[in-house]
Amino acid sequence: MKVAKLCLGLITFVLWFIVSFYSCAQMMSDMGNGVTESTGAVGILSSIFVLIAGIVAIAARSSRGGAIATTILYAIVVLIEVTSNSDMLGVFAFIFGCFGLVFFISIFTQKYKKPTLSQ
Repeated sequence: MKVAKLCLGLITFVLWFIVSFYSCAQMMSDMGNGVTESTGAVGILSSIFVLIAGIVAIAARSSRGGAIATTILYAIVVLIEVTSNSDMLGVFAFIFGCFGLVFFISIFTQKYKKPTLSQ
């Protein structure tokens, strides 16, 4: 499960780049067309949470607390992206929802080491 969590963390970085690029392009398009509702700003906000989730997924892949934090971050991303009006962000919401589900399942199935006190 640790390897799967590492791979999902790395895939999250690639998707972070795509979401950021798409959101910046959408924001520029909205500014050029005079649209007041900006799905680009929502995408930028969700890309920040995606970046944090990817970092936590890689750094804390061996801890239960890291899995819980990553699950919460992916849930926040899904909520942000589902409430936006963009179809493309809905696709990313589904992908990140699946990632969050994997981390949620790992909370209960992965064997974690008990912390020990060293002297």
